[in-house]
Amino acid sequence: MRVVLAIFLVGGLVIALALSVGIVRDRDAAQPTPTAETPTGAAGCEGPVTLTQPPPDVAARLTLAWDRVDGWLLRHAPATSAAWNRAATDADLVTLQRDIGVMLPPELVATLKRHNGTRSGGFTLPPSYDLLSVRDILATVGTACDTAQGRYVPVARDATALLFLDEQGLGQYPEEGPLEPLPATLTDLVEQTADLLDGKGPLAGRYRADVDAVGILRWTRT
Repeated sequence: MRVVLAIFLVGGLVIALALSVGIVRDRDAAQPTPTAETPTGAAGCEGPVTLTQPPPDVAARLTLAWDRVDGWLLRHAPATSAAWNRAATDADLVTLQRDIGVMLPPELVATLKRHNGTRSGGFTLPPSYDLLSVRDILATVGTACDTAQGRYVPVARDATALLFLDEQGLGQYPEEGPLEPLPATLTDLVEQTADLLDGKGPLAGRYRADVDAVGILRWTRT
C-alpha cells in the first residue's frame, strides 16, 4: 500500500487527498515507505536541472503512437487536431522540474515536448481525460519535493479523477476511476488510444470515437 500525500487540483477545485486514504496498486516491486508529512517548499527542495529521456525503444513506440493519433485527428477531427498548445521546450520542462522539486518521468518529458496540453475542444485520452500542460502540472502539484510521496506527477485529469505517473508506471486516482482497464504505462495508453481510433485494441469494447459536426472528437461508451 502506498499513501499519496499531495494536493491535486481536480476539475478546477482543490481537493486535499486524505492522508488515511491512499492509492493502492498491486505491484510485485517493493513499495516505498512514505514520510509522515506532506512536503513543503523547504530549502533544498529544488528539482533537477537535467531532463531524463525515455529509452530509445520506448521513445520510438511513443513517437509512432502519437503519429498515429495525430494522423487520425488530422483526417477525421480537424478541430481537435488544431487545438494543441505549443510544444514544451527543454527550458520549460527544466523550469517545471525545478519548481515542483522532482524529476519528470521520461515518458512525460517526451509527450510534453510534442503535446503540451490543449485549448478548448482539444484532444482527450479516453474516456474524458484532458492532457495537462506544463502550467497545469505546476498548478496541480505545487511543490512536491523528492520524497516517496512526492514522486507522483499528474499527467491528465477529468472532472472526478486524475492520471499520474510514478516510478512504477501509470496510476489513477481514485483507483476505481473512469479508465478501465488501466494500461501499465503512458506509452501503452497512447498506443491503445491509437488502436481505439482505428476501432481495435483492448479499449474498443468500452469506448468508441465520435466526431461532431465541427470536427471535435468525443469518446462514447459502447
